Amino acid sequence: MLLAVGCASGGPMAVPGSLKGYQLVVPPESPFQKALASALKHRGFKVRDAIRGGGRPAAALFSYVFREPPTGKVPGPAWLHVRVADTRSGVIVAAVTLPLDSLPADPARRAEIVADSLLARAREAPAAGS
Repeated sequence: MLLAVGCASGGPMAVPGSLKGYQLVVPPESPFQKALASALKHRGFKVRDAIRGGGRPAAALFSYVFREPPTGKVPGPAWLHVRVADTRSGVIVAAVTLPLDSLPADPARRAEIVADSLLARAREAPAAGS
């Protein structure tokens, strides 16, 4: 599953170092992905819905849910993993993992939280090539 990420703010934000120079690839396959793409655009990212050759460097956003094994009759916690990978090399340039049960069910609200977390983590990471 590919997706994109955004934050709540009044206007475009500076793109974090590890994501600087990338166009983000976010196919609009679900309400969550559409909300993430919108939030990223609002924050100054160039977002497109498909990988194209010959353009600027691109990074694909993808996510998956991992559920830990149950403990007795208690289900294990579920974690939402979001990764941003360079489409040329496959190198992860940004990542975040969040407990799924603490995220809202509403796709737009979930996208805002995931985006805030992903961008905060990306700001902590060194820029690519440094």
